[in-house]
Formats: sequence, structure tokens, C-alpha cells
Amino acid sequence: MEDFEKNITENDFLLLTEICFDEEKFKEKILDLDLYDFELNGNMFNEKIEFIYPYSYISKGNRFNLERPLLIHDNYPNQHKVIKTADNFVTCSRSILKFKKDFQIEGKNILKIVTPRKSNIYFQFHIKNGKFEIQNIEEMDIKLKVKSEA
Repeated sequence: MEDFEKNITENDFLLLTEICFDEEKFKEKILDLDLYDFELNGNMFNEKIEFIYPYSYISKGNRFNLERPLLIHDNYPNQHKVIKTADNFVTCSRSILKFKKDFQIEGKNILKIVTPRKSNIYFQFHIKNGKFEIQNIEEMDIKLKVKSEA
């Protein structure tokens, strides 16, 4: 973490991504979270740091709603910390990606996420006058393109 922070320069562009998984992901013996690749406008990231954290969720009908963080620390009389967990949980991975600032362009930018099973997920955002352009909900294109390369 410290090396990542020390190596950030004014020539870098940082982007935060978050990918969440259900409990099925963690039934596998080997996790593949480090096998996700990220491209900004066709250029691979230079460096990334990942944080993995759990959330609990509740189900209502056929929908799942995130409720609160899964780990709760309580002080009990004879214990310093007690960790409570739930049977059902969602775990998320946040990645801070470092790209060369030149990879970011004025106007439409495309972030491509390539999963370990070669599915491609695309997100787009806009840069105006060198700054991230905040879009209203009405202006956002909520569509998510997922394309699998077999």
C-alpha cells in the first residue's frame, strides 16, 4: 500500500472500481480476484491495489438488498472484539487502478473489465476540461455491455 501511494505522480490517473460477488464465488478453493484485467481506452493499467470486504444482505422476494457491513465489532464483558457473521453475504473487491494520465481523453472514455473467464464488461464516463463530468441520473446510460470471448 505504501509503495503504491509513494509511486503516484501528477502524470497518473487514478480510477476506483468495485466488483461484488455472491457467496457462490467463495465456495471455490482458489479465488481469482487478482485475474481481473482493466483497460482504459484500450490501454492496460500500470498498477492496482485491491481491497476485499464483505457486506451482509437481505432477500425480499427475488431481490437482494445490501443491508450493512457484515463484520460488526462489539465490546463484551470478557472479550475485546467479537465478530458476528451471517450465512448469506456479498463480498466486494474495490480496486484502485493507476493509469498514465495520457490514457484519459477529453470527452467519452471507456473502461473495459476483462474477467478471468474472458467476459468483457464496459463502462463509459466523460471528461470535460480535464475533469470528471458528473451526470444526472436522466443523462446516464445505465446499460452494461457484457460480451464473452470463448
